[in-house]
Amino acid sequence: MQARLPFLMPFLLALLLSVSPALAKEGSAPGGEGVSPRCEAAIDKAAGRYSQCLLKANAKYAKKENEEHLFAHRAKCEDKFNAQVARARERFGEDQCTPYVSEIADRTANYAESVATEAEGLTSPSFFCVQNGAQQLSIATGSAGWEYNRTGKEICSRLNESGCFQCRAIVTRGSLQNIELLQDGKVNLALSQSDMIPDDSVDFVSLKTLSRQSLYIFVRKNSDIYSIHDLMHKRINIGPIGSGLRGTMNNVLKAAGIVPSQASDVTAAQEASLLCRNQTDAISFILELDAPQVEQIENTCLMRRLVFSRNTLEEVMRSNATYYPINLGSPDREDGYAVGLYVDLITYKDALSPEDHRLIIDSLRTTPQTKYGGA
Repeated sequence: MQARLPFLMPFLLALLLSVSPALAKEGSAPGGEGVSPRCEAAIDKAAGRYSQCLLKANAKYAKKENEEHLFAHRAKCEDKFNAQVARARERFGEDQCTPYVSEIADRTANYAESVATEAEGLTSPSFFCVQNGAQQLSIATGSAGWEYNRTGKEICSRLNESGCFQCRAIVTRGSLQNIELLQDGKVNLALSQSDMIPDDSVDFVSLKTLSRQSLYIFVRKNSDIYSIHDLMHKRINIGPIGSGLRGTMNNVLKAAGIVPSQASDVTAAQEASLLCRNQTDAISFILELDAPQVEQIENTCLMRRLVFSRNTLEEVMRSNATYYPINLGSPDREDGYAVGLYVDLITYKDALSPEDHRLIIDSLRTTPQTKYGGA
């Protein structure tokens, strides 16, 4: 069958460029008050490029019918969109940009998928469920009761509701262990921080970006530690073995040239009390910026958050391409940043069929982003 998608590209791109502004009309985006028109324009432009990128990916697939290349191309489209949004937020300020970026991304992807399906005459992915029956899925999550584990259970619930899958969430130590379980074939899905996915491997497939998170480092308020470089030869809790937090902290400390005198691996639930009892000099977490746990941690005893200077942050960002800057600038200090990273739902080569990839993506189009906590 000759694909008609390339000939529809000019009209379809114009349609998809209207996705982001349409959200405001439908009540899904905030009004103009408190939102910078320049940031809105930047995100609209990013959404337009995202839609164009997705349509080009589908057009190439229509010609070559290579599912692996299609999903790799789509993942690159999403990464570019996320990077453009992060730059817009840094330039104009987080509070000056729409909080509905995930909805814009999902709406854009939905339009691109439906357009490509209609143009190519493809069968809806859900049709395969009737023919193939329910696929068994195991998803590696995180510590019991923590957000990765709860998010994994929610994902399984959504997938089970589709009738295409029988999914169960597995308790793990976090992202690093999840990567190992995927590679060993013990699970076929996993949650992982973006910086823990090997950047030199094409064997991992990102099915959905779930959230944007930040690295937090706390010290006691009366401490003589005022910058990241002041952590040299200090006692630092870097997270449990197998956790993404431990991997991120190792990356950050190495990039900044920091050698701790002691690196402990106490779990997140015990970290704050460890700092308050003066049994460590610094603790670390990966959480969203508005996570309620941040205030809970800070109220355990008198403590303060360390921020990164721009120069130090750039050193860290060079160590991993998925890191991005979060501007924490305040009136009394403009040069204050945090390390930002993403959380993805991933699979491994040959762990699932290309049809299953499509079914999972389709089933999770409206899945809320994860909140409040890494693994």
